[in-house]
Formats: sequence, C-alpha cells, structure tokens
Amino acid sequence: MSNNVIHLPSPGRKLHSWVAGFLEYTDGIQSPEPFRRWAAICAIAGALERKVWIRSQGSELYPNLYVFLVGPPGLGKSNALHECETLWRELGTHNVAPVSLTKAAFIDELSKATRTIGQSKIYNSLLVAVGELGALIPGYDPDFFNALTYLYDGRHYEESRRTIKEPIVIHDPLVNLLACCTPSFLTTLMPVQAWEQGFLARVIIIYSDDTTQIKPLDLMDEVKRQDEGLRLALLHDIKEIASETHYRKLQFTKRPQPNEQLA
Repeated sequence: MSNNVIHLPSPGRKLHSWVAGFLEYTDGIQSPEPFRRWAAICAIAGALERKVWIRSQGSELYPNLYVFLVGPPGLGKSNALHECETLWRELGTHNVAPVSLTKAAFIDELSKATRTIGQSKIYNSLLVAVGELGALIPGYDPDFFNALTYLYDGRHYEESRRTIKEPIVIHDPLVNLLACCTPSFLTTLMPVQAWEQGFLARVIIIYSDDTTQIKPLDLMDEVKRQDEGLRLALLHDIKEIASETHYRKLQFTKRPQPNEQLA
C-alpha cells in the first residue's frame, strides 16, 4: 500500500496549495525563491486580517506579519513584493496604504481603514507594501517604530495630538507590513541599540544574495509567467481565503503517526 497522500483542494478552492501556486506563477520573474515564498505568505496574512486567530498565553494572536526582504541592489526584491501588493489590491475590499507616510499620516490611514464582519464586528486593518523601506521610514524614528511595535500586538491604540480636539482611538488594529531594503540601508537605519528593542523582535528578515539571472528572451518562462488560468485561480482562492465566512478561532489537531491505530 502506498504511503503517498493525495491532497485535494479545500472546498471552494481551485489550488491544492496557494503558496505553491504563487511560486509557480512567479517562477519566471527575476526574484529569488525565498523572497517570492514570503511574499506569498504575506499575501495570505494580509487577506486573513483579524478574521482568524489562535488563543495563546491568555490572548488572541492574529496572522499579521512584519517582513523585510533584504538583499543587494538589483536582486528582484520589489518584483516579489509587487506580486503580493497586486493581489491585495485586486481583492477590492482591503485597505492598502500609500507608500510614503509620516507617522501621523500612517495612524490617520489606519484609523480610516475600518473593516466589518457581518453587521457588528468592526476592526481596522492596513496593508503596507513598500518597495523601498526608506520611502516609508527615511531615517531612524523612535516614535514611529514604537507605534509599529505597539500596533503589532493588535491591542487598543489611542493617540492625542495638539492639532486635533479628539484623540484617535483604534480599538482593534492590525497592520501587515512587507518592505524591501539593502543590508547597508538596514544597518544604517537601525542603530546598534535598536537591534535589542521590541520592533526588530517582531520583524522577520528574509535575506538572499542569489544572483541567478532570468534570461530576458526565455520564451518558456514568459509563457509560464503569463498563465492567465493560474493567475485567475490564485485570485479566486485568495478571495476565498479573505472571505468573512472563515471568521473563527483556529483549532489544531494532532496528526496521526503512520503506526497509530485510527478509531
């Protein structure tokens, strides 16, 4: 008897694996596989927002991510990011932030980025895709980083300013951040003490220096890259993933071992 397991698509889905489908669709672009894989993971996290969660250490954990794609110039970091951002925008329901924002403008965008589940559940979710991290944060800004650190935990956020009468109150915030930069910019942006503080503890840094070049006239890659059927399947499934019908706490079940008896 074969031990191979045939994985069928989930109900309502077209692809067996959304991440594998994304990697196949983007195989012809100039961007290392780790960047494309994490762009896919970020796309899913952004689509889910606060609609699913797990319970851990007495609180809810949501699938928000801060991910930096880090590598030398010309490696294709922004190519992978562009594919994620395009899918976020094609959802047609999610809030994607402008590239260049001050800290105050960022909070304003988040406060406007309201989302509703059914008729009652309201939260604020902002998706941020930045091809050059310096466009969002041109220099070390402790106030901005502290705000991002606090928002990562998805808890009640409140801010008062002298320029407004009423404080900004965001009860249930969520931010997904995907950004690109070079190693030299990251080390310049972050002073030594920042590497021991809360913000970078929340960032997943994906590094690659794979300089494999895509042949510009490789027709096979071009045909694969333009696979409209696969693109439509990816878009269909990420809309299904983003659907509010999946609003629920996630449960984990133990995977049976080959020698275990099933009741």
